[in-house]
Amino acid sequence: MQTLAASSIHHQVVNRMTDNNDFKMSDNDALLEDADIDKLIRTAGPRPAIPKEVRDRVEPSVKSAWRETVNERKAARLNKRPRFRVIKKRIFLASAACFVVTVASVNLLRDTHTAPVPGAARVAFLTGDSYINSGEKKQPLRRDASLYSGQTINTAKNAGVALNLGKNQSLRVGQTTQLRIISAREFELIRGKIYFDSGNEDNTMPINIHTDFGVVSDIGTQFEVQFAPTDMRMRVREGEIEFDAKKDGADKTIGATQDVQLTADGKTNISKIAPDSIEWRWATALAPIHQLEGYDLDQYLKILVRENGWSLQYESPDLENYAKSSSLNGSIKGMSSEQALAAVTAISEVGFDLNNRTLTIFMQDQ
Repeated sequence: MQTLAASSIHHQVVNRMTDNNDFKMSDNDALLEDADIDKLIRTAGPRPAIPKEVRDRVEPSVKSAWRETVNERKAARLNKRPRFRVIKKRIFLASAACFVVTVASVNLLRDTHTAPVPGAARVAFLTGDSYINSGEKKQPLRRDASLYSGQTINTAKNAGVALNLGKNQSLRVGQTTQLRIISAREFELIRGKIYFDSGNEDNTMPINIHTDFGVVSDIGTQFEVQFAPTDMRMRVREGEIEFDAKKDGADKTIGATQDVQLTADGKTNISKIAPDSIEWRWATALAPIHQLEGYDLDQYLKILVRENGWSLQYESPDLENYAKSSSLNGSIKGMSSEQALAAVTAISEVGFDLNNRTLTIFMQDQ
């Protein structure tokens, strides 16, 4: 099928609207109604059938755009926004809908330079060789790069990527992983593994991880998802996740320390995993903090214990206040958690004891 650029399709649709009296709008028209949109779509002409595989990939983004459109229409009516702005937006959205349907069969989401969702994620840290696919384009992944909907991250062996999703939320991508960005809050794990940390703040921006087995949604948590064609694994370090299975009756709520493995033939295995298990080490190694400037001792220690499944306590309230007033500087790049802890406490002139997952900070004897 011949593919038209977004601007070309938009131009043709607008021309047809201009030439067709059915779409001439009076000053009394505030919005394009359903009948108008129906006429607009029919005016755009017949479109080829969309393959099921492509439709399944496009559907989440289309539904997301539809929900956004409905919410904006309601807001426009309530807020009594200027009519010409609303009319212009509805025309654009209607023509964009034609564009989605027309080019879907040539894999719209893999050619997102035409209509990306900007700032879906930012690369905070990476190791090894990773690259990003945008349609037919393939380029190396760089630190601080902004990523867009429709792009696919590919990591090589011994490589990994940490993405900043905003609000202190971090999404880590493990080695030999393929992860497609649907939107800022929706991702498709094609193969490999990811780790998500929703941060310490209230979780008002949950994410969804789509797989061929179902969708994983966070409920304020730290969790890992591994996926391969034959099996899927979900591990929860803190909080809970919900699993909306494609298979009837397989939905689950998975809590902290649970390790759930599903197989393609329907078998389920549930076991336990400790918050400080070495199985989390790969994600901790991708923690994006490597420069200490801008952090005080208390802030860094809270990040450190969260990354390692520990808890933090101070010997006294005075010592806690001292930690909050002690500014840090320098680099901990390449250090393990234990090495970084030793270095940071030494320069801050405090001591520490790590026992039974509890990190105790005390004042060193002078």
